[in-house]
Amino acid sequence: MEAVHGGTHPGLVEWSDEVDKVWHWHQALAARRRIAEAHYILNKPTLIAPSLLPFLLALEAHRERFVDDRTGKDAKLIREALGTMGPTPSMTLRRSVGMEGKLGHSRFDRAIAFLMRSLSVLKVGGMVETGTWTSAVFDLAERAFPGAVRESAGIEPGRAREKVLWTHLRAAVVCDLIQIHKLLDWPETDFDNSVQVLLRQRKARRCSAPGISRLALIAIP
Repeated sequence: MEAVHGGTHPGLVEWSDEVDKVWHWHQALAARRRIAEAHYILNKPTLIAPSLLPFLLALEAHRERFVDDRTGKDAKLIREALGTMGPTPSMTLRRSVGMEGKLGHSRFDRAIAFLMRSLSVLKVGGMVETGTWTSAVFDLAERAFPGAVRESAGIEPGRAREKVLWTHLRAAVVCDLIQIHKLLDWPETDFDNSVQVLLRQRKARRCSAPGISRLALIAIP
């Protein structure tokens, strides 16, 4: 938001022309499959480069995410509906699986959140269903990005973690180790091993950095 507002923006306090542009841009990019979108990092809206998606899918294939029985069944219903209907906006999808009303909305939200956290279902744009506000359009990852799903099958988890960590570090340049561990949400041993790989490859060094009270990981050009 800082870029479109032309300076530091403390938070999204109201809708504006600038915010409207960004909103429509991200939906257009998702619809054209230029980004993969899901509530993934910290369960927040996350835009993923298609080139990185196979590595995240490889990690999810080896990750066991807890889900209660009710939500697991609802997630299965949603996947089956999307498999039959194709890309579907949220209101239509809720109706198709019988999750309407206050309780139904709550069930749908929990199930779709689980599916997006596991990258099984992605947002692929927006569509106006009622009024002027757009509903998110959902689709199965294997249909939205079939190449990424196929590629992910041949990626070993350790290599996937190395790629994801290096991509994040290269973009950020300097990372607080505790914060990046929290963002990636990997087991501590797996995270430490990935950091050690970057250190051995001399892609990064671990030291203090201005503005960070703890040890930081710094990318080496």
